[in-house]
Amino acid sequence: MNRLILPTLQGDQQRQVLNELASADRINNVDRLNIYRLFGLGAGDKVSIASLCFFTHLDLSAVTLGSEVYINHAVYFDNGASITVGDRVDIGDHCRLLTGTHAIGSAHERAGYGCVRKPISIGAGSWLGSGVTVLPGVEIGLGCVIGAGAVVNRDCEDGWLYAGVPARKVRLLPTL
Repeated sequence: MNRLILPTLQGDQQRQVLNELASADRINNVDRLNIYRLFGLGAGDKVSIASLCFFTHLDLSAVTLGSEVYINHAVYFDNGASITVGDRVDIGDHCRLLTGTHAIGSAHERAGYGCVRKPISIGAGSWLGSGVTVLPGVEIGLGCVIGAGAVVNRDCEDGWLYAGVPARKVRLLPTL
């Protein structure tokens, strides 16, 4: 598909077609996942990606989803660096996974020195609530819960509930 439609389009137009086509409500999950795979997305078995998700880069090979992953509506993937999602992870609606940032520049231009890309990793069994923002370079451990609206700006230890802005440890979660 990308070989048939996209060669006649230029950079941003290609990304726009990918995001509009694959994220449409009228596309079923199997077709949506197959479209994303054509653009390089790595995904295990029983992956579900809801509508209105957005990828900042056309090459989706930096994104790897484990098995039994659920991505809710309108998740924003800044896939300029790797985004790795473990098995059995649920990502709530309107989450933002941001891999790009800037070094702090001079007083003349604070967002200076070009874009810096840092990978994101979300451990198996984790759950990101609605509206969570994960900042560049963050590793979320195994079995974490990140409360709705949290901004995760540093690594999260396995098995903890985090909430707030910035996200902080709330309590250790029970194990089975």
